[in-house]
Amino acid sequence: MLRRIVAFFGHAPALWLLYRETIPTPLRRPNAIAVLLTLSAMAAAYALAPGGSPGMATLVAWIVGHVAWGAFLAIRLPEA
Repeated sequence: MLRRIVAFFGHAPALWLLYRETIPTPLRRPNAIAVLLTLSAMAAAYALAPGGSPGMATLVAWIVGHVAWGAFLAIRLPEA
């Protein structure tokens, strides 16, 4: 259970630091897709944000992407 919480909040870097394990092979492609989608959402949020708040819009897009991938990873992470 703790491993899944670590995966949720810290993703691959935290799994590596605490458990010395990489993202499992079946989750590597979804991880790459999540990175690309999050970066795209951040760019779109920055470009389309109302005047004076592109930084906040970008931060919100990153938080949404981070939480979405964290939930996906924690649910799909195979047992150790």
